Amino acid sequence: MKKLFRGLAILSFAIVAMILVDTKVHAQDMILPFNVETNGALTEETKDNTYLIHVPESGRVHFDMTSYVDKETYIALYDLDNKKIFDEYSTGSSLTPARYTRWEDLEAGTYRLKIYDGSWSKDQAGTFKIKTTFASAGNTETEPNNGTIEAQSLPFNKTINGFLSWDNTVDYYKVTVPSSGRVSFDFTSYVDNRTYISLIDEDNNKVFDDYITGTSKNPSKDTRSVDLNKGSYYLKVYDGDDYDRHTGKYVFKAAFSAAGNGDTEPNNGIVEAISLQATKKITGFLAWDDTVDIYKIDVKNPGKVTVDLTSYVDSRTYIEIVNSNNKTISDEYVSGSSINPSKYKKPIMLDAGSYYIKIYDGDDYERHTGKYYLTVALPADKHLGRILIRSNNQYLYNPKGTAVRKLKAQEGLRVYKVLADRYDVGGGNYVKKNKANLFYLGHVWSSSYSMRVYTPEGYSFKSFDPKEPVRVYGLSDGRYNVGGGYYIIAEDYIQFDR
Repeated sequence: MKKLFRGLAILSFAIVAMILVDTKVHAQDMILPFNVETNGALTEETKDNTYLIHVPESGRVHFDMTSYVDKETYIALYDLDNKKIFDEYSTGSSLTPARYTRWEDLEAGTYRLKIYDGSWSKDQAGTFKIKTTFASAGNTETEPNNGTIEAQSLPFNKTINGFLSWDNTVDYYKVTVPSSGRVSFDFTSYVDNRTYISLIDEDNNKVFDDYITGTSKNPSKDTRSVDLNKGSYYLKVYDGDDYDRHTGKYVFKAAFSAAGNGDTEPNNGIVEAISLQATKKITGFLAWDDTVDIYKIDVKNPGKVTVDLTSYVDSRTYIEIVNSNNKTISDEYVSGSSINPSKYKKPIMLDAGSYYIKIYDGDDYERHTGKYYLTVALPADKHLGRILIRSNNQYLYNPKGTAVRKLKAQEGLRVYKVLADRYDVGGGNYVKKNKANLFYLGHVWSSSYSMRVYTPEGYSFKSFDPKEPVRVYGLSDGRYNVGGGYYIIAEDYIQFDR
């Protein structure tokens, strides 16, 4: 037991002695001023020279050492917590001196530079001279801002000067988006040599994560835009390399442009679909986290429905039309950009019923977002079609049910309503339903090319010359039904007269 206490006493004495020696060395540390050449030497008695460097603010410290030591000169930099920033050596001699230069991006504070004999033999001797210079980063960011809780608020249209240093490798900025719109970032980075840039939402979902490459002498430039909905987001500028240090100053500015969209969210499915009024233009917006908008149209009268879209989406806008059974009638896309908007204007023949227009990003690999303008023109609220009188024994009746006129065979009348037992031909007058009367919607004819009729199985059956009319008995899924299951595809050059 006595031996144990004696051992502990000796160990305690040794630790105290080491602390005293280390304190003595630090007490003798010399101040190394900037822009002044300082001379030193390694000798048999002096195996290291230690200097204090006072960094007044965030910035870059350059080290320039010329060593006449035979043969290795070790140089190391520590902070006041004794964390090692670098520890290297250069090789030379009194006849061929070694030149050592490097820089380090540091925060304000005091650091300790050590020039020493780090060889195993401890026989390196000679003189050296060291000079340090300092360049302020001029950063305007507020520290600490190393996480979303500490994130610095980022105002729009204001230049921010940031700085990544040896012990501060990440900066967070809070981006508050007041309404749906486009946020643009304009970066100039003097970081050597990679600057990592990331944007996340409040749930830590990643909007983008990328890096740009440059140096303090050849700064990198990067401009990027992202379409966002109202909310808070966090911009992260950081050193994302686990192996090499990437530090330096950077400058950036954020700008915001409101989309001015009038679509009510959510409208991401047919249950949430927004009802469109005919000819009324609506401004829509596809965002990073909201890539689909669905609108409902109610077609009261069968006929031509025109979808008119002007899209500033970068770079593809997908347009799909489905019926109430969720069957796709049309599915296409147009290409454009916010600078060169795409145009889409297409008529499609639809029967009476409810339909849904889906504007969406249909790409699984790239994001296509931005604003768009949508207008839909529906068939006018007029006559539904016509009846062909095929017998001389048919009469026109007034609203009181009195026969007022005998109709002629092959006479055609406009029909405004189809009731259970009659055709309303206007003003309450009607013609009774029977096998002798043929109801049809109208005629189709080609303005230029031949008009082709297809069988129910989809085979070509017959062609009609331009201007030659064909009766239409129904409309469905972009087709004119011409009787017996035969149909004509509703092409742009096919005209329909009701």
